[in-house]
Amino acid sequence: MVKNIEQGVNERLIKIFNFLLTAGIIVLISVFFVSKFIMPQTLRTTSTAMDTISRNFSSRMFALHNLWTIEHNSNFVLPTWANIFNEQNTEELGFDPKKLVFKMTSSGWVRDVSGVEGKNRCERIWMVVLGKKLKLYYTDVKTVDLPNETLCVYYADQIGFSYNYSNGDIQKVNKVDHK
Repeated sequence: MVKNIEQGVNERLIKIFNFLLTAGIIVLISVFFVSKFIMPQTLRTTSTAMDTISRNFSSRMFALHNLWTIEHNSNFVLPTWANIFNEQNTEELGFDPKKLVFKMTSSGWVRDVSGVEGKNRCERIWMVVLGKKLKLYYTDVKTVDLPNETLCVYYADQIGFSYNYSNGDIQKVNKVDHK
């Protein structure tokens, strides 16, 4: 009788062990699948989105530079006929475009913006030039303001671009070391 009880307990333990072993293997396969196939896709998506945003940023920055060439004023106000915000309303933008003053360098590149809330100059420049908050779909965009290098760095998941406000240069950044 004791032997039958022991045999029943042993069979249950073997079944539990087999179940845990199978569950463990399934978890390992799932982790492998996610790390090999899903994560790289997310990075590629972020990279593509940042490339698109940087091109949009660049074209809008050049439009502002061209408008500045007409005005030649270090505190540049957008003319009423220049609609770079595609008629977005003030609530969507988070600022009133009529109250913006662009602080320009002597060569005509945006170095700061007043009339909009933001933690640093780079955040304000992003918000005004792109007309959106520091978000890239569900990913937060981070900024690094490097005034000694006249540089703003924008990145998400270590992929991004830099804007040099001394000469308007925009460069892709693959690995951001500035924290």
